[in-house]
Amino acid sequence: MAEKYYPNDNPMIGVGEPVKWHLYLYNHMAEAQYVAVKVKLLGPGVEPPNTTSCTPSPAPTIFEIRRVMTNNETWLSPFEWAIVSLEKKDGLLNLTALKINDQTLNIGLLAPDSGQLRMVFELWLYDKNTGDFRFSWISDGSNQCVWNQIWFNVTSTV
Repeated sequence: MAEKYYPNDNPMIGVGEPVKWHLYLYNHMAEAQYVAVKVKLLGPGVEPPNTTSCTPSPAPTIFEIRRVMTNNETWLSPFEWAIVSLEKKDGLLNLTALKINDQTLNIGLLAPDSGQLRMVFELWLYDKNTGDFRFSWISDGSNQCVWNQIWFNVTSTV
């Protein structure tokens, strides 16, 4: 069951309010895998990943976590974040900075005054043939990809 994503079970996240999540991954690929979780912050109108075509979201990656996972390894990674600064202008909210796992990131993402945004987590695997990470892989003869998202609302008050 998915619950308690937000402080006080309220999806309205204010400036400076810490949010603590955990990313859970399990390697069932029958061999060690070098994985990357690419985190993207999506505003309105930005496409999420497409599961049918295994195309990642066009939004820029704002944070990335990498790890080599042995076969059958389970990994629980803390993901703690907070809005550092937010400006209100002309009916829009400009999220200017986030702090993720103690790293402050300049963002510059515009949101409507409703403040509805989503954090997207894409799983990428290292491809030994290309020497780079890819969003999809072949499993049981078909193209596979994995991603998740959590919606929240930004507010200029805590």
